[in-house]
Amino acid sequence: MIIDHNLIKDIVDIIIGAIFGAIFTWWSISRSRRLAVESGALKKAIPSIYFLKQKYLTRNYRNPIGNTNWVLLCPKDANLAIYSLSFQVANEGDDLLDSPVFIVQGSIDCIKNAPEHLFKLECNPGVLKDSIKRSIINLGKFNQISYILPDIGNNSALELTDCFCFTNTVNVPVAGEALSLDGIKVKYSAKFAFSYILSLGLLARDYPPIKHDLKMMCLPADSIEEAKDILGREISDRKGNNKKYYAFLKFGVEKKKKLRKENVYFMKKYMEEGFDMKFIYM
Repeated sequence: MIIDHNLIKDIVDIIIGAIFGAIFTWWSISRSRRLAVESGALKKAIPSIYFLKQKYLTRNYRNPIGNTNWVLLCPKDANLAIYSLSFQVANEGDDLLDSPVFIVQGSIDCIKNAPEHLFKLECNPGVLKDSIKRSIINLGKFNQISYILPDIGNNSALELTDCFCFTNTVNVPVAGEALSLDGIKVKYSAKFAFSYILSLGLLARDYPPIKHDLKMMCLPADSIEEAKDILGREISDRKGNNKKYYAFLKFGVEKKKKLRKENVYFMKKYMEEGFDMKFIYM
């Protein structure tokens, strides 16, 4: 058998060249990555939204709480209950969150400009309040609040507390007239339940927008157990209803006012004594 030494030498040279090439490629990639890390090129912001300090939605992670139905407890004789709801806008990344804009959109009955002597926008940390611009515009049946926020540093957050108006959303009476096929006027009456929808949005430069809906009911109840019973009766009347998580929120009463012969309640802020929250699977 004749051995071709030149062929063997060529094969060995190829193998050695491939090994050195792989080592050089690995070294180049590692060096490029190290330089990118040192220069900050790989840093990124991670914008997040929290509601009542419960993680609601991030760009890459959807918390199960995002599928929760929120239930507010209001006084039984309240014609209107005004709540100070808190939202946290966070940056959980290691780079600056540039030019964030937080948006809340809801029905015109829910989102209003409260008189300044009754309520003012609050911010935490308070030193940032003068850096925040708030505006409210009408979009037909909806109002939209926009907050232009200062840049948010890495692993930092700020909290916005604004007022939102709610009335009882269960067993709401409806009456009217309808025309039958025979042209006869027929009066009708019914009761129904609905949810307020607060659409949350977070915009930031160089990042896709975060959007999600916050579904909120308002029940006339003095305790979470009583509200659970009211909601349980409402759910049992529905056909084909699937079980869901409900977050029952009980705020303490700050003050009560009589405005145009109506009982208007101002509820305490989230962090004050008297707040209670309970998650129930129903």
